[in-house]
Amino acid sequence: ELQPQEEINLDLLPQKSEQKVPFVTQAPEAQWEDKRFQDACEEASILMAFQWVGGDRELKKEDATAALEEIFAAEEPLFGKDAIDTSTKDTQVLMKSFFDHDTLYKEDISIEEIIKELAKQKIIIVPTDGTKLNNPYFSGEGPERHMLVITGYDQKKGEFIVNDPGTKRGKGFRYPMERLYDAIRDYKTGNKEPIESVKKNMIIVGK
Repeated sequence: ELQPQEEINLDLLPQKSEQKVPFVTQAPEAQWEDKRFQDACEEASILMAFQWVGGDRELKKEDATAALEEIFAAEEPLFGKDAIDTSTKDTQVLMKSFFDHDTLYKEDISIEEIIKELAKQKIIIVPTDGTKLNNPYFSGEGPERHMLVITGYDQKKGEFIVNDPGTKRGKGFRYPMERLYDAIRDYKTGNKEPIESVKKNMIIVGK
């Protein structure tokens, strides 16, 4: 049976909250022609969370590349070498396997729940339909399967603050709350598996 949605009063939460999360783009050395890095948004999101939990250190480009390659290596025994996309649940499994940090996975989320978790100084990893984000720095209209890290919010401006690994200009990028929420859509682990329904899920990461 369905749990009733809890009532969250946004007026009782801080107007603004933001965590300083080290930024990693999914192609740290602009190796966009490499298929692995073209689709490394999940791995880059994990790496940003890892750096934040471990003490906020920004990585040099070559160190970020090496770390992403370590995550690719950790991924293969879990999901096989064809899994270029990982679902939110499997991304949580990969995080646990890679840096052994407990996180919370939540389904059917609301905007209010995202804000409530961010207000607790957490960060959030969400899967999106990148074509709905309208990010001017994406090439083309954006990827249909794209993961990013929500680092904060600004209630006054109605914006979520994110680290979006899909562009080198993705650090502290702001999306209108409704637009980002509308774009949240989980996808299956694999290689561009068909998306049959819109599921709004998230991973909550705390220190």
